Amino acid sequence: SKYRNGDAIPNLTITADWGTTNAGAWCYHENNEANNVPYGKLYNYYTTIDARGLCPDGWHVPSQQEWITFVNYHGGIDVAGGKMKIDDLTYWESPNTGATNASGFNAIGAGDRTQQGDSFGSIKYSCAWWSTTVPSAYPTTGYNTILNHSSAAANYNYNHDKNRGISVRCLKD
Repeated sequence: SKYRNGDAIPNLTITADWGTTNAGAWCYHENNEANNVPYGKLYNYYTTIDARGLCPDGWHVPSQQEWITFVNYHGGIDVAGGKMKIDDLTYWESPNTGATNASGFNAIGAGDRTQQGDSFGSIKYSCAWWSTTVPSAYPTTGYNTILNHSSAAANYNYNHDKNRGISVRCLKD
């Protein structure tokens, strides 16, 4: 809820505000604080590149290349998602394909918020994490890595609008 320097990150619960901002923002899934544990907050892309820093000192939001390196280290796109997902149907819908959490990443199905801000979805079905990389051919979007309950894959996505609300993981420098 705060940048590294202590400045507050706006918690945007009003649909129109979420869908039109070009500054950092966060929300809880369904704007319900009870979803903070275990799912955490959902952030727009702008939060990840703010100069005030989203992650604590000594940490950063990974680039897309850093996500690719992580996924490749865990066997590549076809199996890394299973190695990242916690093997627990409390946090994932069945079948939670391939889930072993062999990587220790502890991924859970945190869901998302649409770029317009008008709806939430996918809780227990999927999760995605921003990278700081913007695809050159699609400057209004940001790259992210996404997992799904029905696949062991870790997929890369480039078509999430920067106002979409998804998760963030910080990487140690």
